[in-house]
Amino acid sequence: MPRQDINPALIGTIVLLGACVFVLDYFYPLGVAIGALYTPLILITLWSADRRFTLIVTVGTSILTVVGLFYPLYGGGQLARRDQPGAEPDHDLGGGDTGGPV
Repeated sequence: MPRQDINPALIGTIVLLGACVFVLDYFYPLGVAIGALYTPLILITLWSADRRFTLIVTVGTSILTVVGLFYPLYGGGQLARRDQPGAEPDHDLGGGDTGGPV
């Protein structure tokens, strides 16, 4: 089988868009699904004749998603958990007994 070269413009586009999505993922707080923006990057790689390129980009974007989860700018560099000291309290919007003075 002949060697299938990958278009350098395609590689540059994937790297540039991947970096932009990662920067967005880094600056947005946890809970915003910016990682879903990696999906078009994977779909763009389907224009390449080399299927290994799609696999490499898929693994790379998965790693970037996990890195963005563990090292967000807003969140203290750790996974957000409710039982952490200093975590914001849950706000009950359903009404009912608030436990306050009557």
